[in-house]
Amino acid sequence: MRLADDNVVGRAAMRGQAIQVSDLGVASDFAPSAALDALRRIGFRALLAVPLIREQRVIGALIIRKRGIYFAMLTLAFA
Repeated sequence: MRLADDNVVGRAAMRGQAIQVSDLGVASDFAPSAALDALRRIGFRALLAVPLIREQRVIGALIIRKRGIYFAMLTLAFA
């Protein structure tokens, strides 16, 4: 995966913060992606990407998918 601001994981990694896509059906600020298309096709609606940071470097990302839209505030507080 390329590190760029036009994909969910790349944006989370570059900004060093969690990125929520509250409705994949209307998300238009990301580049076309086979992965996002597949998630939409199988019924996922929301996505949360959280960068995993160690010693001030991003070493990966945690991706949480949800069939409903939006994540609860409690979920986002842990991100």
